[in-house]
Order: sequence, then C-alpha cells, then structure tokens
Amino acid sequence: MSHSNLLLRALLALLLIAPSALVRAQGYLWPGAAPPCNGTLQQCIDGVIDNAVISINSNTPSIASDPLITRGLVLRAAPGLKPVFPAGIGIDVNLTAAHAVELDGLVLRNGGMVNVVASLGAGAGTAHFTAQHLRFEHIGVSGGGFSIDFSGESELQLHIRDNDYLRTGGAGNFAVVQAHPGHLGGEIAFNRIDLPDGSSSAYGILLATDGVTAWSDVVVAGNRIRGSFSYGAICFASKVTGAGKLPVSQTRFLSNVLIGAVPGSGNGLCLLAGEGYIDAQVINNTFIDLGAAMQVLPRPFDPPTVVNPVSGEFANNLFAHNASAVLITPAASALSNRNNLYFANGSNGSGYSAGVGSRYDDPRLLSRSQPYLLASSPAIDVGAAAALPPSTTWPSLDAEGHRRVKRSTVDIGAYEYGDGWFDAIGNGTTITGNTLLLDHPTSNDAPAARVFATPDYSLGGVTNMRPFGVYWHSAAGRWRVFNQDFAAMPTGAGYNLFAPAAPTALTTFPDIGLFLHRLPASGPTNPSDLMNHPSLDNRPDQIVILTQNWNPQDPPASPGVYNNSIVTLQYYGDNLWRVANVSGFSLPINAAFNVYAQPPSPSAFHHVAEVGNTVGGTTTLLSHPLLDGKPCARIQATSIFGDREFDVAYLQAYGRWGIYSVSAMPDGARFNVLYSPRQIEECSGPQLFRDGFE
Repeated sequence: MSHSNLLLRALLALLLIAPSALVRAQGYLWPGAAPPCNGTLQQCIDGVIDNAVISINSNTPSIASDPLITRGLVLRAAPGLKPVFPAGIGIDVNLTAAHAVELDGLVLRNGGMVNVVASLGAGAGTAHFTAQHLRFEHIGVSGGGFSIDFSGESELQLHIRDNDYLRTGGAGNFAVVQAHPGHLGGEIAFNRIDLPDGSSSAYGILLATDGVTAWSDVVVAGNRIRGSFSYGAICFASKVTGAGKLPVSQTRFLSNVLIGAVPGSGNGLCLLAGEGYIDAQVINNTFIDLGAAMQVLPRPFDPPTVVNPVSGEFANNLFAHNASAVLITPAASALSNRNNLYFANGSNGSGYSAGVGSRYDDPRLLSRSQPYLLASSPAIDVGAAAALPPSTTWPSLDAEGHRRVKRSTVDIGAYEYGDGWFDAIGNGTTITGNTLLLDHPTSNDAPAARVFATPDYSLGGVTNMRPFGVYWHSAAGRWRVFNQDFAAMPTGAGYNLFAPAAPTALTTFPDIGLFLHRLPASGPTNPSDLMNHPSLDNRPDQIVILTQNWNPQDPPASPGVYNNSIVTLQYYGDNLWRVANVSGFSLPINAAFNVYAQPPSPSAFHHVAEVGNTVGGTTTLLSHPLLDGKPCARIQATSIFGDREFDVAYLQAYGRWGIYSVSAMPDGARFNVLYSPRQIEECSGPQLFRDGFE
C-alpha cells in the first residue's frame, strides 16, 4: 500500500471519533500510583474530572463501603478483568443534574446492588444512566440488582442492557424502576435473570409511575427470565395522585422469554391498571411453565379508586404449558389481540376472545427450558408483521439478538427461526485444489444464499491466512470456500460458516440488511468502494459482516471475479460504509461481496483490542458469558480498518475466544463479531441460564 494511501486512511480515521469519546478522553486507573486514584475508590471518584473514565484495575478490589457517584462518570472494569466487589458492597448514584453515568463489567455479590436516585427539576434536561455487562451473584441470601427512583419534571434515560442476575434464597428483584413524577425512557434489554430455586420474589422487572406528570415509554425487550414471581417476571404499575391531566404511559414488552422455575407456579407478565392511562404493546414474547402467563388487572396494592382501561394489543406471543395463559379483568383492559399461539395450558384464560390468527397446535420447541423453534414448528412465518414496532422505536431484533424477521414474515414467540451456523474442515473428501466443500441444509441446493466465512484455527489446527472467498459450485449443488491466490487448500484448514435465512420482507425493516454488493462492470475502480444500502447509510453502530463472493447467482456471474487481497470495512465521517482492499490495489470490476448488517446486541457486537485484552502480542481476547468456555461456538468476525490477515481461535488456557494476527495486534484494532446463542445451546448443552455463576 502506498504511503499516500496510508496517510489518507489515518487522517480519515480521525473522523471516526464520536463526540462522546472526546468528552470522555480522560482516563484513570484505580488503584493507581498517582493522585487522585492512589487512595480509596471514593477518593478517585471525587477527584477526577467530570465525565472521566475510571477503570478498576483489579479482580479483587478493596472497597469498604458503597462508592457514591454524583456527576458524569464511567466506572468500568479494566480491559481483560472482572472486578468482584466485596460481599454486600454496591454502587450508589445520586443525580441532581443532567449528568451521564455508566457502569460496565463489574460484579456485585451477596447483597450488593446498584441504587440510583435522580431528582431533576423543570428544565434540567435529560440525565442518562447506563449499566451493561454487570453481574449480580446472590447465593443463599437476599439481594437485588437495580433500584432506580426518579423524581422531578425532567427526563431520565435508562440503558440497562446485557447484565446477568442470579439469586438463590432470600428475596430481591432484578430491577425496580419508579417515576414520581417525571419521564422515564430508554430500555431494559437482553438481560439474563435467573432464580432457579423458585425463591421468594415479587418481581423480576417492575416499572411504576406515580404522579400526574409521571409517565414511561421504557422498552423491555429480549430479556430471558426464569423464576416463580408472586406478581410477575415483568410488570408495569400505574398510579396517579393529585389532580390534573392524566399521562399516558407506553409500555412495550418485546421478545422476552419468561420461564417458570417451578412449573405451574409464579406469574409472567402483569399490567396493573390504575388512575393513569396505559397503552401496552405485548409482542413476540414466549411464556413457558408459569402459573398465570399474562395478567391485566387493577393494581392489587393500594387499590385505585379509578381504573382506566389498558389499551393496545398483545400479538405473536407463544403461551405453552402454563397453568393459565391470559387473565384479563374486563374493567381494566381494552386490549386487542391477534396471532398468538396457545398450547397445553391448563386454561387459555378469561376476559378476552382469541383474535384473528390464533393457533392451538404444538409449537414444537427445542425444549421447554430452551424454547427455540424447531424446523417443523407451526409458529414459523405465521405472526403479524404489522404488530411489530418501527425500528425507530426498537431495533428489529429477536431474543437471540438477531434479525426479528428472517423469512417471509415474523414468527410467533421470542425467537426467529432460519439461520444456519456450521463449520467445514479440509480433508481428503472436502478439498479439491484451492477449494473446500461446504455441506449444510441451509446452504445446500441454495445458489442464491448469502454465505459468510471466517477462518477458525481451532477446527483443524492449521493456519490458512490467505485472501479467500466463497463460490457456488453448480455441479455439486454446494457452496465452497476458496483461496483467491490459487494456493492449495491445506488439510486441516477450518472455517466457521454462517448462512442467514433468505428474507423476502426486509424492505419493512431498514435497520436489517442481507444483500449482495457488486462493483459495476465498467471502471475506473479504487481500493475501496461505497456500499450504499438503507441498513448501512448513516448507521455507524451497525454490526456489518462481509465475505467475498466469486460468482453470485442473481443473475449468474460467469466467469467469476478473483480479488487476491484481504478485505476490510471502512467507515468515515461521511457516514457511509465501504469495502476496501488491504493491499491498496484497486478492487476489480464486477467484484462481489455478501453483506450482512444488523443493530448491535449481546450476540452481535464491536470488539476493540486493548492492552488488557491482548495476549502474546498477536491475539485479542473476546469476553462474554455465553462465549467464554464454549469452544464449539462458531463465531464470525470482520475487521474495520484492518491491515492484516487474521483468524479466530479458542484459547483453552484462557477459556476464551480470540482473534489472532500473524503480525502484532495493534492497540485499537477493531472488529465486528457475530455468534449464535442457539448454536451454542445445541453444541454444548443448555446455556440459556448457564453463565458462569453456577
């Protein structure tokens, strides 16, 4: 690559720095050698500048009491570490102004929890609280997760995402969020909540409003909850005191998985009506082995004198093996319903009439504890797509964190069916010259499939770091991986493969992309090329996966186009994504690429190599509870502004997956990573609630 090309890339890459990153440029390590972080954690928090990042640089930090945060701050684990707070020690956040506080990667145990109190007056602006990758471990004792109390006449935006909660014995709730008054917004999403022994708990997640000006439009989505809750795994309660205009709270419960810890005991989702107005969207949830799966009734505590009906709808939900499916008190509800599936419930409930598209057949699940749909499930492609919220309200994702619609229309239940995840290893029957034969039901006899490949050293113990692509072999009716430079495919070379289900309705969901990008048949060409697509343009946070396609079949390309270069993604300040040759040579005319794009989730994420997560100078370690300790995972990875070959490998010594480069892995190297929780379930046994706690 020429010096001028390198300089241009370096200058343009500066445009990638987000404004928030500039605000948070000042970082501190605690425990540290210099003031203010050479004393207690509280002294460090009090002494740093506003909006600083404090990285806890110890797995066993010494903390005597709950640290208190009162201004903009990021408190996180240092890269590669999992700081475990002493038993009973939590974190307190007290916000009186429009600050932003973020917690990331910490472990709280045996009574330690996060307490947030926010009181913002009129005109104070919006405060933000983010908590991700936290673990709460309460073994044999009482203990909660988040207690959030918001008052004032302004706004609190929540982002409680991708956290783990385990409790056995005692009592406690994962999240109790109250506004009295004020506006609650944001999300409680993709959390894993487990009370496996059915121990006492009123709620898993509770949202509550109290006051004439209190209202909520928090989205509760993609959570996986097991327990036996006396009120419900997920609940919303409305209460209004005082006189004035009554607010409308918009409650959206989307793609959650709710499973009873003790079959037939405890409740799933509850809408507790009262003086305030509730508009509820209960869409694409899965309810298994509960007492009452869903209830809509007047608030049972402090009974309301006035009960306003609950409006909205429940649709595309799967109710199976519950004591009762849906119990509605008519005075409390004006909910419509459609396209729900009911099976083997003691009763399908009362207070409503099943709407259009209702089904009563066996959903055919992988298991009741892992309620993914089997290929023969009647719940596939029979949901109501019109019931889905727009992607501006919530990303088009299911409970697995992948595309909400994968085929002709939405499925019933929390999970969408259809993608293929598999591998291929070179041997005497799969290798022909420079090619490796693939064999899987989702890609066989499917010439228009979009197949994605990532080299995986773990499969055969052989490195084959060459420019590669995939192509359709019409005579065999199979796809192949091939070396672009014609070098023989070595025995033991292995690849992870991803064959997404071919959709027919993606135009409805602009945040999802599965398409072919092909350069024009006429020049000139450049080392990089724009990939204009609704799922990419002006979406810098998208997870984009890319693989070269030699001979796309729509329409058939003959002959195919070779591109003997490693490729990478680029994203500049113009908010457009590009594919680029690492070599600096121009992309050939008619070169084609399979492209997959979706919003980020726990199973689709950006990874950045940092000093703390890089080992041996060449490998950056990934970390996630559903990936760690799972050598049979089949992950996909694509580099962003990469300039080197890489493969993925499971490092047994660390119990983690890594991305490996022949040359040094630079600090700041970036990758998009995609994996399938279902594929891990099927290859290594139940993982839905197995997250390292047990």
